[in-house]
Amino acid sequence: MAARALLLDEIKDDWRARAEAVGAVGINTNGKRLTAPRAVEIRQAGYALSVYTINDGAVAKALVGMGVDCVITDAPDTVLAALA
Repeated sequence: MAARALLLDEIKDDWRARAEAVGAVGINTNGKRLTAPRAVEIRQAGYALSVYTINDGAVAKALVGMGVDCVITDAPDTVLAALA
């Protein structure tokens, strides 16, 4: 079986049960709604963490600082420059 991630616009308290139910290894979420405590919780639980759609370099840098593994963007040049 291929690895999969759970796509959640907003991460609520039942996120882990939902991830386990589908055998997810990662969580993909709206980067504008992700909080630092929730990011830490997800990463400490061993899940990969991706956010979408972040086009502001400073926001991308802050999210990576919170433990985000992947930033999905429409402005890769801007995000890469901020993370360099």
